[in-house]
Amino acid sequence: MPRLAYITEANKRVKVSSVLSSLFGIDADDGVDGQRTSCPQGYDHSDGGVASSLRVYPTDNTAYCFSHAKKYDVVDLAVMYFDTPRRRAAQLLLEKFEIDITPPTVEERNAALDRLEAGEIPGRLDKTSLKTAVVTYARTLPGWTSNQYIDEVLDCTNKVLQGVEGLPENSTLESLEQYLEKAKSVFIRLWDTLELTDTP
Repeated sequence: MPRLAYITEANKRVKVSSVLSSLFGIDADDGVDGQRTSCPQGYDHSDGGVASSLRVYPTDNTAYCFSHAKKYDVVDLAVMYFDTPRRRAAQLLLEKFEIDITPPTVEERNAALDRLEAGEIPGRLDKTSLKTAVVTYARTLPGWTSNQYIDEVLDCTNKVLQGVEGLPENSTLESLEQYLEKAKSVFIRLWDTLELTDTP
């Protein structure tokens, strides 16, 4: 599983209100932005947590503590509860809520890339298939295994995948293919700039 997949999936698929109620026993409405409730770290407040200083924002799946002047995403709260690094906290959170993010097999990734190149992806944008095609291509780059976690490569990969999310839902197959080609050129330029090889 790629390093950031657990964190990304946990923040996307686990509701902040569920984390507050399930892990900390704090009531939070799933549909009301700005609602006031108790902070999980109220014991660290100047008033000992008496005031309801936490605001919950289901719209962007975050919470904000005015006493700490800090914004928390779902994984931040999991780190607080499990007292472990972010990636492990995200894993534990996904397990607790029984969310399976088993990565596709090599065969599944290759099949998705074949479908894309054969023009079999429907006209309506299939973002999951496009992401799979991007990652599949990246894995063919020389030294991907040894270089995929360096900062520049992580940043590039995240930006390319975030770009997929930003594409209009009614994007045509042609625009999907154009984005894939653009993504390939971005990776190639990065590899050339950093002179990446099979040796880390």
